[in-house]
Amino acid sequence: MYGKYKTTDATKLASIEENIKAVAHEFSSKNILVLNQVHSNVIIDADSLSIYNAEYAADGIVTTKKDLVICALTADCVPVLLASSDGSVAGVAHAGWRGAKNNIIKMLTCKMQEKGANNIKALVGPAIAQKSYEVDADYRETFVQEEAAFDRFFISSINEGHYMFDLPKFVEHKLVEAGVNQIDNMNLDTYSNSDKYPSYRRDCHQGKTYQENILSALIIR
Repeated sequence: MYGKYKTTDATKLASIEENIKAVAHEFSSKNILVLNQVHSNVIIDADSLSIYNAEYAADGIVTTKKDLVICALTADCVPVLLASSDGSVAGVAHAGWRGAKNNIIKMLTCKMQEKGANNIKALVGPAIAQKSYEVDADYRETFVQEEAAFDRFFISSINEGHYMFDLPKFVEHKLVEAGVNQIDNMNLDTYSNSDKYPSYRRDCHQGKTYQENILSALIIR
């Protein structure tokens, strides 16, 4: 059912199912929406759904439904939770560099506004920090070619020809650009907090198999 996890191991699938049920139970809800995230800028309108599973290939959710838990799965990318000031419209985004660069934040806030959201507030969850995110020159160039001012999100690495990228600050920039001025950034680094958070990049560097995620969830009451 949960295609995101790409496993046929029955024990692992059962554990995933139990974890998701536990999250729904924590929110006292029967319905939870976890997407098959594909590093896109595609937004799912949960108000049009009657079945909730991970077969929906998207990286954002918008809803006005009460008692529906909407989720973003991350393990270095930025989880963004959004809500209108009156709590009637909610949205979540899995904002990796591709999705953020391709304006998933703006697209999500626009869909929220179409549903009547005003004074949107945002929470930026745990993600890989600049000190932990080294990229090569070609990566940086794709940003700077799009907009020269994006250079401010990069600093030189100790390794020649490489840079350190501030993905959470880039996402914050995209939020401000989308008209979201009330932003709470947790400023927690997934990579360096190994006792608390999974990190895809850390697992790769340590030669481990990546198999965990942070689940960030939001519900309208």
